[in-house]
Amino acid sequence: MNSINYQNDKNSLVLMIFVMGQKLFQIIHRYCYLFFVCIMAGSLPGSGLPCALAKTDADRVLVLHSYHQGFEWTDQIMEGIESVLKKPGIGAELMIEYMDTKSHAGRDLSGYLKEIYAYKYNKIKPDIIIVSDDNALSFLILNRNLLFSGIPVVFCGINNFFDTLISNQEKITGVAEDFDFEKTLDIALTLHPGTRRIAIVSDITYSSGINLERMKLSFPVYQDRLTFIELTGLDADRLKQALHDLPDDALVIHNGLYRDGSGRNFSLEKGLAFVAENCRVPVYTLWQFMVKQGVLGGMVVSGFTQGEKAALMAVRILKGESLEHIPVIRKSPNRPVFDHDAMVRFGISRTDLPKHSLVLNAPKDFYTTHKTFILITLLCMIALLLIIFVLAFNIRTRKTAELELKKYQDHLEDLVEKKTTEIKDSLLEKEVLLKEIHHRVKNNMQVISSILKLQALSLDDKGIKEVLTDCQGRVQAMALVHEILYGTKRLASVDFKVYTTNLIHKISYSHNTRQNRVGLMIDAEEILLGPAQATPVGLIVYEAVSNSFKHAFPGDRKGEIHISLKKSGLDVVELILKDNGIGISHSLDWRNTNSLGLQLIILLSETQLDGTVDLDRKNGTGFTIRFRLEAIQPKDIS
Repeated sequence: MNSINYQNDKNSLVLMIFVMGQKLFQIIHRYCYLFFVCIMAGSLPGSGLPCALAKTDADRVLVLHSYHQGFEWTDQIMEGIESVLKKPGIGAELMIEYMDTKSHAGRDLSGYLKEIYAYKYNKIKPDIIIVSDDNALSFLILNRNLLFSGIPVVFCGINNFFDTLISNQEKITGVAEDFDFEKTLDIALTLHPGTRRIAIVSDITYSSGINLERMKLSFPVYQDRLTFIELTGLDADRLKQALHDLPDDALVIHNGLYRDGSGRNFSLEKGLAFVAENCRVPVYTLWQFMVKQGVLGGMVVSGFTQGEKAALMAVRILKGESLEHIPVIRKSPNRPVFDHDAMVRFGISRTDLPKHSLVLNAPKDFYTTHKTFILITLLCMIALLLIIFVLAFNIRTRKTAELELKKYQDHLEDLVEKKTTEIKDSLLEKEVLLKEIHHRVKNNMQVISSILKLQALSLDDKGIKEVLTDCQGRVQAMALVHEILYGTKRLASVDFKVYTTNLIHKISYSHNTRQNRVGLMIDAEEILLGPAQATPVGLIVYEAVSNSFKHAFPGDRKGEIHISLKKSGLDVVELILKDNGIGISHSLDWRNTNSLGLQLIILLSETQLDGTVDLDRKNGTGFTIRFRLEAIQPKDIS
């Protein structure tokens, strides 16, 4: 007893040293990687290290398998899990553990595994656990509170599932492994109607024992027709002899051969081949991963589907869905699967199989083998024929079109040349006419201005004389618009800055007695006004500036007159006329006055320009006129 305890203590010590060494290697590897990342990022450890050690946003999924990696059933389950959790957008971090209980059947590894998992997952806890097959689920239920308390669990591949198995567990659901023994027997009896005996080959592993007990539940259904033979726990030689001795009216159900009665281990492939090669009757199974090495097939369970459905349930839980809405899946989506080589051996054709059967390793005919190449070749030939036809038709059509095009090209060139000449002559005539109109209008207004000036000189009444002088100035303001239009290349617009400068010069000249003590300031952007807006704007400027000259600076008072025109927004113009003279009396109702100048400013602003006018009486008199600028299409004389 002391030697046994010593040996156990020695094994535990070796195991702990191995685990600690593995952990130390992982730590060294992690820090070397972080140091490399810091150097690549241009920083040293210490500045960027805390960020690198932070927890990632990926959900941690612990996958706990009952068996070992390389065991095909387990590998198929893992493929199904990865097909879901490795999809783009899921971003799960997989942590995979293999308990390897099938290779160590008869040995209790739970104590060692519990110590290893307690050490490995002491600080790094998974967000969810997926367990496959009975051994892993039993281990987890026994040690869940110690190792993974409160973490949701999804199981798959569980044989003989009952609700009592998880009745005292919370946050657990999954997929039961529900093989269809009776359906497999029905298919076998249909394909082999003379069958009277069913031999079931089982090893001494835990899972094989559970599966055999489930099969026994169906024995009474066939008691009047079949005799069941249990080949369980035999060593290789006795099993080989028993298989040789089976009569021709027998069939074999392969329940697994991984460890015989003498303790000899078999791989999956060797266990399947051993049974199929040592009996002359068909061998059936209940799992898809065993349909090979001479095994004929059956209504089988798919490990891939088990893992896929478990992973889909895990994703729903990780996304926040309550486990109450995710019940246990009790019915497996089994399907009939058969091996072609075994079908040939026992003379079974594809038409004999159930509908929707999957045949593995079936040879492909020439069309199936080269289907893609044949289809591509046919498509290329059709495409080439279409191209040839289109090219021939196009060449013929193009020759006909070229002849027609040549015929009409000469005719079109003549028409274009003739029409271009007519348009140029018409435009030139219109431009000359328009320029002549502006010239005649300007001359007529100059005549009117001269008549008013002569009439004013012949009068002695200062009041009438002043009225005529004002009228003369207004006419000159309007004439100036047409003078500028006539004197520039633009026939449809007036540059306000040029126009205002000339207009102020004329107003200032007519009030030469005050020009030395009254300063004129013009701040105008380069804004083009059409004749319809330039004329009222010119009259407003004339009225405001003339009034400032006449009334804002009595006696020897000095001052300034400011004129500003700027855009306010995309198409709104703001005209400001401001002086710092004595200003208009606050008692004067400027909108209801007999002053012709004020009436003209209001009328022109609101009616002609369709704008607004405001009066500012602080520190002199200031008018602010806002109106929308009309769109102008300039016409230049080239």
